[in-house]
Amino acid sequence: MNAEQYNAVIDILKKQEYQNCGAHDVEHAIRVYNLAKLIISKQEAKVNETVVLLAALLHDLADHKFGYSTEQQTEIISNTLINLNYSQDVVSGVTYIAATISFSGKKIPTTLEGQIVQDADRLDAIGAVGIGRVFSYNGKIGKKMSGPDSAIQHFYDKLFKLKDLMNTDTAKQIAVERNQYMIEFVKRFDMEEKGEI
Repeated sequence: MNAEQYNAVIDILKKQEYQNCGAHDVEHAIRVYNLAKLIISKQEAKVNETVVLLAALLHDLADHKFGYSTEQQTEIISNTLINLNYSQDVVSGVTYIAATISFSGKKIPTTLEGQIVQDADRLDAIGAVGIGRVFSYNGKIGKKMSGPDSAIQHFYDKLFKLKDLMNTDTAKQIAVERNQYMIEFVKRFDMEEKGEI
């Protein structure tokens, strides 16, 4: 993907309504793109880099969390890529990844390309940035910081599980450190909330 192609996709993302969600905005897409590039650079197996990088950028476009069905997401991503003159093979690869990488879907993509994007997306959900995203998103939807059904509860319901769900060796290594950072944060949060420190 050259700079012109990259910028064309970024321009499309900037126009989408979901950019109003700070946890799933263009910056998130760019971080997932950069993490996917890092994972690709460590892979011995050959992958379709165009599919990986496009899926990394477009994986949240018309996503279910914004009220779209899988069919609607597939159609919107397909039309976006067709309008950018990508081949049907690329369109199929990207839409497959977008439909299979979510945590809530409980799927593991069968392609290495999909596994890389899933890992990159999950890595952006943990660590320091992940902590920021949790509080940004939970604040947007009106949830409290702590207690049942809260930002802190989300660490236990999802984020602490992601370390053991990574597909690639590179992501597994990164996830260990990011997970430890979250553990320390939640412990500190709990202590401060209780007035212990």
